[in-house]
Amino acid sequence: MEHHRNQQVLCKNHENYDNALELKQILEAYDGIVVSNSHVWKRTRKAFLSFFQHNKKSAAYMDRILRQVIEGSLVPVLDHFQRLGTEVDLQDVLGRFHYDYMCLLAIGFDPKTLSVELPAVEIAEALRDIDGALVYRNVMPQMIWKLQKWLQIGTEKKLANGLRILDDFLYRCISTRRDELRRSEAKAEDRFDALTAFMVEEGSDSSELRKSDKFLRDIAYDSLTVAKDSTNIGLTCFLWLLATHPSAETKILEEIKANCSDENTVHFSGEELNKFVYLHAALCESLRLYPSLPLALRYSKKPDLLPSGDRVGPDTRIVLSLYSMGRSEDI
Repeated sequence: MEHHRNQQVLCKNHENYDNALELKQILEAYDGIVVSNSHVWKRTRKAFLSFFQHNKKSAAYMDRILRQVIEGSLVPVLDHFQRLGTEVDLQDVLGRFHYDYMCLLAIGFDPKTLSVELPAVEIAEALRDIDGALVYRNVMPQMIWKLQKWLQIGTEKKLANGLRILDDFLYRCISTRRDELRRSEAKAEDRFDALTAFMVEEGSDSSELRKSDKFLRDIAYDSLTVAKDSTNIGLTCFLWLLATHPSAETKILEEIKANCSDENTVHFSGEELNKFVYLHAALCESLRLYPSLPLALRYSKKPDLLPSGDRVGPDTRIVLSLYSMGRSEDI
């Protein structure tokens, strides 16, 4: 019955269930592309796809900086803690890895948060405060967080401070990049971060829109935050499961050795990764057991009758447990 209920909400009658209005209210402090109207969103999505999927220069740049962060930061840091034999918060390490990579990808800046010192970084702390406040808004009644916002206390105070710090940083990066472009210092072929690309690329219907500081700020913000927590949680759970299932770890290592000429390689191309069938299956199994986003929220627009016989009124919150769905034999 759970399976049919979820199908009703997510597939058969999905037009009646969304989270757009609630999401827009929760994210109103951000006021970025995620909550923009459909016309702006479609133009922005087209520009994003053009950069991330259909541009050879961006693909080469992404591969180069990924190798740079893996070989220059992630592996040395993990080796350091292994030699010392000390415990380390793996989710923190992977979060720093993702943040450094996305900073290079989005704004061409390496914050170097992933080092053996594991330093505190103001921008990273601000992003955590923003995320924490938005999660709080999602689980608490609207009247409570709106009261905190009016009084500027609790998580709402942290949210306001975090957004101010982040905006100061991003607008400063945009101004610096504009100055560099005027001096022709950032047009080299090996420099193709999103900020630079959106500033200099022409020939699309969003070329004028992409020139504004506000649009560029939203692009940078989206790039820094997209899949941030879900990636960290997914990788952490995956590596924990491998550590507790040595037979699966052995099979993955054997598959890598069978498809890699140099056993010391720590970075693989997309073509090489396509050969790792068991690794792919293990990652999917990890996400089934421990989904990075364990809950999905939807709101009904109109009344509905679920297959279980339960009636759903308009403007009703529906909480779907993806964690439970992944462990349901019926599904």
